Amino acid sequence: AALLPPVLRSNDTSALLIDGSYVTLDCDAGSQDVTSYTFYRDEKTICSEPPVTCRGRYLDFTPITEKDSGSYTCSIQNPVSTSTSNSLSLIVYVAVSDVVVTSNVSGLVWPGIDSVSLRCSARGTDVSYSWSLQGVPISGGGRFHVTENNTRLVISPVSSDDSGSFICTARNLLNSQNSSDVRLSLAG
Repeated sequence: AALLPPVLRSNDTSALLIDGSYVTLDCDAGSQDVTSYTFYRDEKTICSEPPVTCRGRYLDFTPITEKDSGSYTCSIQNPVSTSTSNSLSLIVYVAVSDVVVTSNVSGLVWPGIDSVSLRCSARGTDVSYSWSLQGVPISGGGRFHVTENNTRLVISPVSSDDSGSFICTARNLLNSQNSSDVRLSLAG
């Protein structure tokens, strides 16, 4: 008999697939007579790529990584026909880590004269950034200019009030992490 499309689903029913977790996709053909299963990511076969293992109707990620994000399908075959499943989109989230702030200055900064640019970077998926000075959030305005999706904080001009700790916080759906304290070396 001609094959009906199988249903492709994940054993992980949580809203988030997390980098490093073990996930299995199931190409469910019901009671149909299937002779072979083939899995695809973004329309390319993937059974030969570690850390992926194909076991008949199952595709195992041991473990799943950020590079496994993509659109998945499976196809089933028998001597009479071939049929392809629904498309299953997987986004693998990576927790925030390695939050680093770099500065455009390394020496003394003169209040009222100099400007400073601080840039924040982090590893992770869908990361958002925020800044604080001595624990008080900086939203921009006045001498503070937050640009490039909050990854960059420009202080222009620097003031004697800027003698405390600047901290960048990076966060996503999984976690948040702070940078190390950054202190400006104010002259005078």
